[in-house]
Amino acid sequence: MLLISLALAWPTIWTPIPRDGADLEDEANDQVNSDEHVDIVGDASFPAGYWSLDDENLYFRIRVNEGPWNQEGVSLQEGSWGIALELDGDPSNLEYVIGMAGTLPTIEFLQHGTGSGPSATLTGYFDYSYTPLDDNLLLIEKADSSIDGDPDWFIDLAVARVDAETRFGIEDTTSFQVAIVTGQDNGMSTFDADQAGLLGMGNIGWSDALAIDEDGDGLSGPEEAEAGTDPKDADSDDDGLNDSRELDINTDPLLCDTDGDGLPDGLERGVDFPGPDTDTSAGCYIEDADPETKTHAKKIDTDDGSVLDGDEDINSNGRVDAWELDPNVGEDDVDADLDGVLNGVEAWCELDGGVVDDGDGGGDSDADGVDDAIEGTLDQDGDGIPSFCDEDSDGDGLSDVEEGTGDNDGDGTPDYLDDTDDALCEEDEEPDTGELLAGDFTGGHFTGGACSSAGGAGALFPALLSLFSLLGLR
Repeated sequence: MLLISLALAWPTIWTPIPRDGADLEDEANDQVNSDEHVDIVGDASFPAGYWSLDDENLYFRIRVNEGPWNQEGVSLQEGSWGIALELDGDPSNLEYVIGMAGTLPTIEFLQHGTGSGPSATLTGYFDYSYTPLDDNLLLIEKADSSIDGDPDWFIDLAVARVDAETRFGIEDTTSFQVAIVTGQDNGMSTFDADQAGLLGMGNIGWSDALAIDEDGDGLSGPEEAEAGTDPKDADSDDDGLNDSRELDINTDPLLCDTDGDGLPDGLERGVDFPGPDTDTSAGCYIEDADPETKTHAKKIDTDDGSVLDGDEDINSNGRVDAWELDPNVGEDDVDADLDGVLNGVEAWCELDGGVVDDGDGGGDSDADGVDDAIEGTLDQDGDGIPSFCDEDSDGDGLSDVEEGTGDNDGDGTPDYLDDTDDALCEEDEEPDTGELLAGDFTGGHFTGGACSSAGGAGALFPALLSLFSLLGLR
């Protein structure tokens, strides 16, 4: 009983078979005999062999120097064409061959019999199809090249994936090599006419390793080659999304932040656990602290509110934390009261009940006498609370109301933002700026100056002269 799965359609995209990191090539007229229909040909522009696959079948393509037909569509000239398979780690033998030959074309599976190297004798293993043309497992047509001057031809073979697994042990993650071979007769006991990639028949020209899906990311080897992804790494850009998922959602599997908004693709799509191939040390993966919420990985401003997603999620953890904007709510990106503090940030301030529109001028959310428009979102003392909603903006233990907006030490920083000005020079202090500033006596205290031992003397001298003049001591 033949195990045949009919190919519904031949591939439109073929991937060159690689050897030593380059597309497989083969010189013209290097076959053992004079028959050009068994002469494998290929160069850098037109490789000698290709492969492809879909959900049902594996496909292989051979480029030959001349058409193999004796009577086109009916019978073949003398010769055989095959795809040898290497799976057991012993490259000295043709382990299996998917062979096609016969006056009336047939496809057989063959296995190593006796001898070694490309001239080893093969034995029939499984009669795959007696009518491969009718079964849509064989396609022979003119190629897109004329390497030796005359038109070249393609010989395409299809094998059902279920049969490749059952007969050869080729599963999705199995690594295997292939060699393209031809024989002088149609017996298929030896493939001794030509092989791709080598001059002569002394060795076997095995390809680089192939796999249907070696890394298990859902992309076939040809698909990985087309996309430029790593066939041995399920997450080529280490952003937490495997390569297949990225192609499905149309993000770039080679770029960890497709839209350039400052948030990795995996974070934007709610990934909270890295896959086995995600290198978390590469600096691209960030665990999502709230995987239920997601943003658009191909749109820099998901909510169209005019603030980039990366600027809304300031700490880049995927969660809307205090004083952050929600990247899925465009309304919080506006400034209703024109105070320079966006609605979504003002809503976090509980001191005034989270009112976002304080009227003309923006109001004073923390009631410290300084308008929100002046204080803004600066976090002067690093306590995680922006100054517009911080009753002690400089964190010195004195409220902004107590300190006021004056500048006691004359360093250009208002007292409510300056944690070094409140002793009013009753004690020596380090200068805020290192510059000596003029000061005067007010209310019995010297104000201004550098408020330090060295700086105080320099600033004190002109003030003392003024005092002595008033006392008539000059």
